[in-house]
Amino acid sequence: MDELLRPASIVRTTKTDAGADLLRERSVQERTNTAEAKSKAEQRRTPASPEDALEILRHEPDYDSLTSVLKFLSRHEAAGSSFPTIKLPSPLSAQLVQVLVAEIVPNYWALLVEDVHQGKDSGLKLLLYCISSVAGVNAILVRLRALIQEAKSEAADKARRPDISLNLGILLDLLCRVLHGDGWLLGAWRAATSGSDAPARVRPRVQEIVATFGSGRIVSLAAEADEVAKANSPKKKDEGIWPADSLQYTEWLARNIVKLALSGETADETRLASDLFAKAMRLGHPGRRHCLSRYGMGR
Repeated sequence: MDELLRPASIVRTTKTDAGADLLRERSVQERTNTAEAKSKAEQRRTPASPEDALEILRHEPDYDSLTSVLKFLSRHEAAGSSFPTIKLPSPLSAQLVQVLVAEIVPNYWALLVEDVHQGKDSGLKLLLYCISSVAGVNAILVRLRALIQEAKSEAADKARRPDISLNLGILLDLLCRVLHGDGWLLGAWRAATSGSDAPARVRPRVQEIVATFGSGRIVSLAAEADEVAKANSPKKKDEGIWPADSLQYTEWLARNIVKLALSGETADETRLASDLFAKAMRLGHPGRRHCLSRYGMGR
């Protein structure tokens, strides 16, 4: 009986640290999420300067960051600075254009083309604005030449790289889009002579316009690139790369020269039109004189 009346022992249980562990896990997770969000925010930030824009472009930005950079560059104007605009030649603008043509275009082209109908701020339209310059065209030509040489080396080794044909096609498409319009050379002239630079600095820019567009370099490189692209990709359709056709290029050049001559705001402008015309007469196409005469030239 005494055993039945003996008080039952009380067993006290100690709380586990499960609650504390859960709190710690939540704290760690919150810090991780905050760090990730901060990282993404930093990655997608709007560039504060052209140098900042260049740094972002060099580190494989996401598409939102890319369009943010392109928008910044297309609207950046700072008179009197070392980088007044991406259209004006400078060491920094040359680096930016080079990165855009050599790295951004081949890696983002599909996305940019899909985005073309998104209005004036579409990624493709912003890109075309940024590289629609003499420096941009020359960067495309340099890249075309490099890819052509790579294709020839691969052919000598009896190897075939489909990416070469793809990238040549992209650059040719880009070249067609960049050179679109009859006022292109007038725009290039105004960009080269804008600002308060001394004539000694402006003169080489104007000479570069004549050397780039008055020679047959654009036609010859575009034609060779188109031929290599088709050879490496037999199923590639003829996409009508007009800068590769000397007659179509001469017609484009003639329309641009007329536009430049008619603007006639200064004697230098008229001189540039005259120099380009003299170069155009030596392009070598048998129908060049007839082509130029259609626009009131070559008579």
